[in-house]
Amino acid sequence: AEGVVQVSLVVAVEHAIDLTPGHHTIEVRLLRPSLSALDHASLERIPHPPCHAWVDVTGPLPDQSGDKVMERVLALEEEVAYLRAMVDRQESVARLAVAELNRPPKHLVIELGANDGGWIADFCARHSEFEPHIFEPQPRFRATLSAIAAKHNGVFHPKAVWKEAGKKLTFHAHRDEGGVGSSLYDKHAYGKCGSQVCEEDQSETYEVETEDIVAYLRRVAKPQDVIILRMDIEGAEYEVARRMITGGVACWIDFWEFEGHSMYSPATAKYRPVDGVLPWLLRACGVDMMVQDWYTEDVKVFDAWNHSDPCRDCPLPVILDTPDTS
Repeated sequence: AEGVVQVSLVVAVEHAIDLTPGHHTIEVRLLRPSLSALDHASLERIPHPPCHAWVDVTGPLPDQSGDKVMERVLALEEEVAYLRAMVDRQESVARLAVAELNRPPKHLVIELGANDGGWIADFCARHSEFEPHIFEPQPRFRATLSAIAAKHNGVFHPKAVWKEAGKKLTFHAHRDEGGVGSSLYDKHAYGKCGSQVCEEDQSETYEVETEDIVAYLRRVAKPQDVIILRMDIEGAEYEVARRMITGGVACWIDFWEFEGHSMYSPATAKYRPVDGVLPWLLRACGVDMMVQDWYTEDVKVFDAWNHSDPCRDCPLPVILDTPDTS
């Protein structure tokens, strides 16, 4: 039956040792666990061959021959005990895997680029059934975000979300306006300061560690879970979204709030069409996506555009699904 795991250990030992002249074998065989129902879980196997010991008797036996055989038998018994412990561990892992596969859906809210935590704190106050997972690399907000996560039985990660985990990347931030507009990308519209008008350069850079959101989601969630994702990561959203699609987890999201920042930096301007295409692509697998942008409403962002861009005043394209009339 689906979800049922069979793990068995069969041991065969020749206990009766024939000490007449000839070749005699003591054999311990381990039959590997049958885990076909959980092959996808990549559970640890026990690649252990049969254990053999033997004694050749070619003539009259010295008094110590029996002692040597018994020493070998005792050693084999110790090995069998070790293998039994391995199988017990395998059974425990299998039971946990089955329980995880069969658990009821969880409710997760994941915010990438939480800044000071205002949005996630408000959401959790109104939806206590959701477990928050918070990502923000700026050191100034660590205490606040850790407290929010603890209050709502969630977790906070002081990392920048990216397409790879464990990378050390330069983070472009500034000291004013609570970290608004801080980004992994240089020459950002808010690169010098977070306010609309900069009296002086408030920029600062420091190194941050990255997290791969695909690997993270596979650790903490399942496709059947209810997942709300808010993504406000100042230009990194395009690489991260592509990683989620190719990594097979984008369609796990039930509601996705996507803030586009393609026009905030010369390095990301090429991604502007993604703002329109992404919700159309993911709607096919049931993702409800809301795209936000402040390209024309934010004077600082608007002034950062290339003034020779023929689509400087173009509205954001929206692709609608229409009935097939062919």
